[in-house]
Amino acid sequence: ALKATGLQTSDPRLRDCMCQMHRMVQESSSGGLLDRDLFQKCVSSNIVLLTQAFRKKFVIPDFEEFTGHVDRIFEDCKELTGGKVAAYIPQLAKSNPDLWGVSLCTVDGQRHSVGHTKIPFCLQSCVKPLTYAISISTLGTDYVHKFVGKEPSGLRYNKLSLNEEGIPHNPMVNAGAIVVSSLIK
Repeated sequence: ALKATGLQTSDPRLRDCMCQMHRMVQESSSGGLLDRDLFQKCVSSNIVLLTQAFRKKFVIPDFEEFTGHVDRIFEDCKELTGGKVAAYIPQLAKSNPDLWGVSLCTVDGQRHSVGHTKIPFCLQSCVKPLTYAISISTLGTDYVHKFVGKEPSGLRYNKLSLNEEGIPHNPMVNAGAIVVSSLIK
């Protein structure tokens, strides 16, 4: 039932709950079954999270239906093999073009993975929006934008250029991404 909500037993927020439940099942004299009181004792530290999950109060209420759509899109896209691995970046040139995976995690911690999701890969420019989001979240918009702009440059992503204020045009060009990553501790 927990998996249907998008939560997983490995969710760090549920660690204590899962350990306590496992311990109680082992100590139980009723063949591994928990009565209502023991169950309540196990879940009491996570009652708000679990209540939200089972009452479908997460950002994606019907997570099984949603992941069904994701899985179908994954299968459809798996057949698209017309692209080529970038040869101009050594780390990418070594990549296996047959690997394909999708993982997602919602703001509520609902998680789903399909395909080759356990194999490490090189993020390259995919990390730019993540570092920008982290910097904005930890330092604030005003502070970050003292060092990097937020407008398009009209130039290639790897062109080293600055705007009229003497800062990189935005965090998605290489110069801006370098500046933003230097702000994160």
